[in-house]
Amino acid sequence: MGISRQWVTIHEYMKVDAHHSSSTYLQILSLEKEYLLCGRLFRNLLEKEESELEKLVAKTASIGPSSKLEDIWQLLVQPSNAMRTLSGPQEYKHLEVLRYRKLFPINIPPGTAFHYVSASDVKSLWFIVDDASLFQKFRGRVPMLTLPLRVVRSIRELLQGMHLESRLLSNAVKHEFTPRGHPYLHEEYTDRLSSKAVLIER
Repeated sequence: MGISRQWVTIHEYMKVDAHHSSSTYLQILSLEKEYLLCGRLFRNLLEKEESELEKLVAKTASIGPSSKLEDIWQLLVQPSNAMRTLSGPQEYKHLEVLRYRKLFPINIPPGTAFHYVSASDVKSLWFIVDDASLFQKFRGRVPMLTLPLRVVRSIRELLQGMHLESRLLSNAVKHEFTPRGHPYLHEEYTDRLSSKAVLIER
């Protein structure tokens, strides 16, 4: 008569194991013997290898007050580059640890010293310069991220992943255009444009 296989509860298994009974009707097999050939499966499940982004995030989290600016640039650019090849949005969860680390060197006018802040610090007023003309207009007036424009462009993926788009100076600035001189209304040209308005795709 062969041994019948069936699911058992943990209580049933522990009861049989405690009494060392081989005559029980359950005839439970030893789990060690049953899963002897599944060692590789369990190792793969339990010992998941870190992804490339996880490793780079861990290195980026090491940024501190003693870090050099050139090193900070590299440590921010590397995970941003890795994000361009992500297989899915689940990888973005690795960035959460960076939101609470003081990674970003900020220059607060009129001083020249850097103050390190975290991405999660919503009370701190600082901006990321992503436009050369805006940099010229606001330099020395508002706290800015101390990164060259070319570096800011290289870490756009990282900034988006850390939800920092609102800190971009181009998003924070409101543009208002006002005519100068003596503007006048050209009625014929205005009427012609108005007649074509329905043809413009919106």
